[in-house]
Amino acid sequence: MASPGWYPHPQNPSQELYWDGTTWTAARARKSKNGGVWLALGITAAALIVTVALGIGAVAVVGAMSAPRVAGSATQSPGEPQAQKPIEKTPTQKLEADGYQEVKRGIFAKWEPKSSYTCDYWSCSKLRVISVDGCPNSLYIEAAIISGSTQVGMTNDLTTALRPMEEALVTLTDHTSNGDSFRLTEATCY
Repeated sequence: MASPGWYPHPQNPSQELYWDGTTWTAARARKSKNGGVWLALGITAAALIVTVALGIGAVAVVGAMSAPRVAGSATQSPGEPQAQKPIEKTPTQKLEADGYQEVKRGIFAKWEPKSSYTCDYWSCSKLRVISVDGCPNSLYIEAAIISGSTQVGMTNDLTTALRPMEEALVTLTDHTSNGDSFRLTEATCY
């Protein structure tokens, strides 16, 4: 026969019955083995959350109290017009205003006036190029050599790495002397 003690209830395992050696006595709820540990962890976690929330609230209040007030930030009466700040141009708008055209996404170019440079032996054209985001390794420029309305050849130039918004001056040369103009065909960052 079983020794005296608490045993699981046969019909309800969440309760226990006491066996005194001769009879079973009233049932009671079973004690959980780690109930006290989980309760202590829950109370500790709740206290930690409250402490952190109070700390963040205190920092926010102190920060708001010590933040400098911006001059002119006082409320205006409804009848007073507010001064409009001029809208600043984007880099793209500035380049277009300076005569550059976007030849490929983020790459802008404009032809230099012939009066601003000379070519040695061959005919050439100079092109100013700017990459808005820069080119980490190099910038490749390619152009068709045109005679009248016919393409008679190609030429190219390569720069080193460009920083964002850094300008490069490339020279496109007609080594055949058959053309009278150039048409840009490629501009690629590498």
